[in-house]
Amino acid sequence: MRRLKHPAVKPLLELKKLQKNLSTYGEKWLARIADDGRLRAKFLTMGTVTGRTACTKPNLQNIPHGTPHRGAIIAPEGRVLIKADYSQIELRIAAKLVPDQVLLDLYVSGGVDVHTRMASIITGKPESEITKEERDAAKATNFGPLYGAGAKTLRETARKAPYFVEWSLDEAKAILKTFKETYPGIAAWHKTGYKPHETNRSELAPTRTFTGRRRRHFKSVTDWFNTPIQGTGADGAKLAMALLYERRSEVPSMAPVLFVHDEIVVECDEADAGQAKALLMKCMHDGMNEVLNKKEPHVPVEVEAVITDAWG
Repeated sequence: MRRLKHPAVKPLLELKKLQKNLSTYGEKWLARIADDGRLRAKFLTMGTVTGRTACTKPNLQNIPHGTPHRGAIIAPEGRVLIKADYSQIELRIAAKLVPDQVLLDLYVSGGVDVHTRMASIITGKPESEITKEERDAAKATNFGPLYGAGAKTLRETARKAPYFVEWSLDEAKAILKTFKETYPGIAAWHKTGYKPHETNRSELAPTRTFTGRRRRHFKSVTDWFNTPIQGTGADGAKLAMALLYERRSEVPSMAPVLFVHDEIVVECDEADAGQAKALLMKCMHDGMNEVLNKKEPHVPVEVEAVITDAWG
């Protein structure tokens, strides 16, 4: 523990992180840029066991937050990028899948920001006084324990992008307790999964996404919790991509350039930006809504989008 407090530790860790980024996104990665300045990656529609799309040669989905790399991906002259992502989609899916009536009521009633609400519960402050930093911490609180993670894992998850929240182990334990008390349905759902030391992973029951896609084998209990939620999100996002293709004649200058799990990025002529943004958001809403809301209760699907000249 004394060694970890040495002033040389922090700059050494930062240096190692920089070296990792340079080795991954340095000369070899840049060598993949074509003569026209574009990167053409390979997207694998069933590249993961949950059903999420994977990316390779190069992996554009794994570009780190908080570095200049995303800002280096820009639209050509006369064109713009429109990036859109689903708002809190995994929590929305979990609210209905589990189900957790508290979380479900928050989404169905509308007008409530679940991260701000959680920040208010943690701090004891009115929602109107919650700061951005407190809301960011609440994001880690809501997403971290969703798949049954313990306090140590929650603490490590919170330290990383996109949260960057520092908690002691005792604070992480308190946060985890707050999450379970706030969402008793999810806490009860976690108890339905087997503990790794109590049973063989092969005994975990098969899971299905809302579209009926089944998975039978799992690496861990966390994997078991994760699969039907992320899998359902993947199904909805892929349907959104299919709708974009079907409706492409509405904005002929628009073309998809990135598909990163809950985020879709398209490129179009500057003059078509407003129309392309509306079409992208509509396709993303319709695709996810078709998957998520075939049966009652209806959980609102929200999509956030911006027009920009750079992905970052």
